[in-house]
Amino acid sequence: MWLFGIARGTLLNHARGERRRLALVDRIRSGMSREQTASSDVGTDVRDAVDRLDENLAEIVKLIHWDGFTMPEAATILGVPLTTVRSRYRRARETLRETLGIERENDSGVGAVAAIVTGPARE
Repeated sequence: MWLFGIARGTLLNHARGERRRLALVDRIRSGMSREQTASSDVGTDVRDAVDRLDENLAEIVKLIHWDGFTMPEAATILGVPLTTVRSRYRRARETLRETLGIERENDSGVGAVAAIVTGPARE
């Protein structure tokens, strides 16, 4: 009987969690404005461009911009020298600029594009 009680509690807890998760998803969906939806198209383009990068370059971009690590932290995580991370990051930004059609002097990028392509990384 004790085991059935534990199983029942676990199932009830899971059901409560699912209801809360679904309610949160509904709140987030209803709270999104059209502007946020339009800018998500730009984010999709950036994600696609990052996915097309060489594996090493994409990993640097993801660690720095998506996971929020600094360049020295990314170097430690990858087990490579900091200079290697800096050169890969520079190559990744140049490749992304070319792929997304953004000129170097043009800092009018939107959202994720500006953050990845034109924005400086923390060191």
